[in-house]
Amino acid sequence: MTEHSSEDEAIQFLDEDVLDPAVSGGEENWWLVAVIDDEPAVFEATQLALGAMKFDGRPIKLIHAASGDAGKKLLASMPDIACVLLDVVMETEHAGLDLARQIREELHNDAIRIVLRTGQPGYAPPLEVIQRYDINDYKEKTELTQTLLWTSVVCALRSYQQIRTLEQNRKGLRTVIDASAGLMRRRGLSDFYRGVVSELASHLGQLPDGVLCIRPSSHGTIQVVGATGRFGPQLDHPLDRLNDPAARRAIEQAFEQRADATTPHDAALYLAGQDWDGVIYLASRMQIDAMQQDLLRLFCQNVALGIENARLLDHVSELAYTDRLTGLASRPRLEQSIERMIEHGKAPSALIVNIDGFSNYTTGLGDEFGHTLLRAFAARLLAVHPYSDRVGCLYRDVFCLVLDHRDAETLRQQLHESVTVDHQKMRLGLSFGLSAAFQAGTTPADVIRQGEIALKSAKHLHRKGVLAFSAELEQAHRSRAFLAHELRDALDSGQVSLAYQAQVDAKSEKVVGAEALMRWDHPHRGPISPVEFIDVAETSGLIGDVGKWVTRQACREMKPLIASGELRRVMINLSPVQLRDPDCLAELTAIVEEEGIPFSAVEWEITESATLGGGAVLTQLQAARDAGFTIALDDFGTGYSSLSMIRTLPLNVVKIDRSFLLEVATSQHAWSILFSIASICEDLGLEMVAEGVETTAQLKIVRDANIGTMQGYLISRPLPAGKFKDWIKGTPQ
Repeated sequence: MTEHSSEDEAIQFLDEDVLDPAVSGGEENWWLVAVIDDEPAVFEATQLALGAMKFDGRPIKLIHAASGDAGKKLLASMPDIACVLLDVVMETEHAGLDLARQIREELHNDAIRIVLRTGQPGYAPPLEVIQRYDINDYKEKTELTQTLLWTSVVCALRSYQQIRTLEQNRKGLRTVIDASAGLMRRRGLSDFYRGVVSELASHLGQLPDGVLCIRPSSHGTIQVVGATGRFGPQLDHPLDRLNDPAARRAIEQAFEQRADATTPHDAALYLAGQDWDGVIYLASRMQIDAMQQDLLRLFCQNVALGIENARLLDHVSELAYTDRLTGLASRPRLEQSIERMIEHGKAPSALIVNIDGFSNYTTGLGDEFGHTLLRAFAARLLAVHPYSDRVGCLYRDVFCLVLDHRDAETLRQQLHESVTVDHQKMRLGLSFGLSAAFQAGTTPADVIRQGEIALKSAKHLHRKGVLAFSAELEQAHRSRAFLAHELRDALDSGQVSLAYQAQVDAKSEKVVGAEALMRWDHPHRGPISPVEFIDVAETSGLIGDVGKWVTRQACREMKPLIASGELRRVMINLSPVQLRDPDCLAELTAIVEEEGIPFSAVEWEITESATLGGGAVLTQLQAARDAGFTIALDDFGTGYSSLSMIRTLPLNVVKIDRSFLLEVATSQHAWSILFSIASICEDLGLEMVAEGVETTAQLKIVRDANIGTMQGYLISRPLPAGKFKDWIKGTPQ
């Protein structure tokens, strides 16, 4: 043991010219061996004995520290030291043993190999200490010949190499496991591929320089999907761009022969999948022996199964981000795009587009036509906004365009151009909702939600053009959402009721029927318009329950008047949405029967849009008419009106919309049409009812056109059941 002026001077490094980097292959290939001994002569002797030696083709570099404290600092600053030749007795009698404990317990370095040396016999550490601190060897300096010293160092380096290999194996496996947890993202799949190459390299105990290539089919393009080491820049490139001709030839050979192509210094390992195949190429710095090749082949068989599962999970992940019918981005992918735009300082907005009356296309022309229409419209969206990650389908016929300072009105005009569906040009009705101007803190989900609220408001308000989101629209939307829940309670709590508006003979003004009209007197909001709550009932799925309640209540309240002969029939409106249920009229018929009302005393009133429901609706109507019910076409003269509809539908009554009467008063053309309709209905044996008769002038028009029945404020406003019964008793019988 010797004295030293300072701790820093105790650390001595081998001069750079002791090892020639040209021979060693670079400093990164040296085995670092620390000599921690307070006797400079020991370090010099060790340097002479080991300085020219190589293990596994790599030279040894010796580093010196002259005390336990200096040795600790050295080891902490250079964690890649493979072996330490440690003097037991230095500044204290147990300095070496203290450092051995610090290496394991404080530096947490379990890989470095420790060879204890002492020049003082009798200082041998106990066996328990050797086991606890994982000490490779213990020697007395006097017995260390060059051969024995080299043997101890080689054993230590071999142990270190094996430990590092095991650690590398664990790291590679951890990469695969971690990547498997993130396979729902494309990045996770890349991490999985990279982990495969790294783990293969660890079997060879070297830094990984390799690529993983995948061919999606036997004639597909070979793509580099995993790359590590010097091949890292080749990731996601085609194989023909690989900048290593030898590696490229080996990989192509393996693909062509569908077998491994190995040499003593590299390996192209073939992987066979169900609808894909692949090759893992590994460039080795050392010879790969037969045993290693067998182990690698066994490992690759397991890798192929892992990739099969990874591809399956990646496919499932892709399904989550793509709409299967249209191929457009799904909501999650749109939200990702918005998030990226926000991160890059942009101000995204969402333009939500809906095809008006899409359900009419599917019910009238079939689901396949509807699917073709959606795909054609998706193509139109991409044509006017060519960003695949910013054009998506939220659900069914609702689409989203993510914008960045793009004019929504210009897009609206472009989208109104016709689309070609099954070789037919169609001009679609569209509704648009636009999110508010972006503000910091708005989430991607909120951007889309704002556009959806604006769209629903546009449809509710029947607004054309692009309707932008506002706080007022959100409040109204929230109110409508709550209205659906309140309507369900209202049906059970007596908040809803029926009012009845009389239909009378146009000449005698004798009452012939009464139309049942639903009313809702909300306890907090007051009277709610039927236009509002019927729309809510249709969109929330409550319309069926509403229709059953109206039918039962109307039959029950009008039964006495029908039984006494004071009322011929009661008219009940059916919603187009209600009629989409194939059991709708069968269920309502059962209610009428339960209430004891003759079928002939009930008139079902349908609108023209209900007839777009296709054959199923017509079948229901025909069955109801055959059973004795009266079928009336309401609001004729609006919407899809055509005279052929009167001729082909199973009707008994045609009701002329009030707007038609208003037009007749100022238009000779409308007058002629009204008389033509009246003549056709008479020839077909159909009754005619004029709605909205409010003046004596309109009454004269009705009588001149020979329309048999009328309804309107000129006769009576809608009245509650009790008042209607009192009113009817005061009318001509």
